[in-house]
Amino acid sequence: MAAKRGLNAELCRSLSRCQSSAYFKAAAASLLDVEELNELRQNEKIYQAAYRKLYDAAFEAYSLNNLPQKMRDFLERCNRSLEVEYELFGGIASSLTEAEQIDRILAKMVDDGDVESPTKISVSQKTKPIISNRDRFPDVDFLDAADIRPIGTVGSTTLVLVGYEQGSQAAIVALAKTHRPSEEELFAMPLYELIGHSFDPIKITDETVRASLL
Repeated sequence: MAAKRGLNAELCRSLSRCQSSAYFKAAAASLLDVEELNELRQNEKIYQAAYRKLYDAAFEAYSLNNLPQKMRDFLERCNRSLEVEYELFGGIASSLTEAEQIDRILAKMVDDGDVESPTKISVSQKTKPIISNRDRFPDVDFLDAADIRPIGTVGSTTLVLVGYEQGSQAAIVALAKTHRPSEEELFAMPLYELIGHSFDPIKITDETVRASLL
């Protein structure tokens, strides 16, 4: 007899709920490989590709028990994060941003033993950041997305390090529009050019970068 294909009621419910969960938004990229991540880059496309991969596996499995262990665990954590969201926020609109709510939910899941640590939820693969003018800098070693970090401010805007010039090791930087610069499109520039042309005050808080300017 041919194996059943499709979705039983339990699996259908799990799939329909997972996309709205904090865990899905935080860990969807873990279902994809490095090549897929580097091609997709933007969060919405990653979410769509991850959900398609989940759905295809679920359709073949028919029931939750037949899903590969990795995907069964993923769905269970998605559903658990929805429960935690209700425990923390009770369905009431919060003044926190979506990213801040996700961080709170994941922190409670860590405390409750549902996941091991926030860092293990994040994508472990090395993906390239989205640099809109990357072609201008053939002699720059750009950091992986996970290594982009804030190094100061320009006016009230966060300044992030995105790479180094080959040879001189001069810092290449960008202005971040959000608190998750590794997920946004960035416009790169040498720090020395920014210092020479900016009308806003520049404050470098990173000691290593500040020392390189001396």
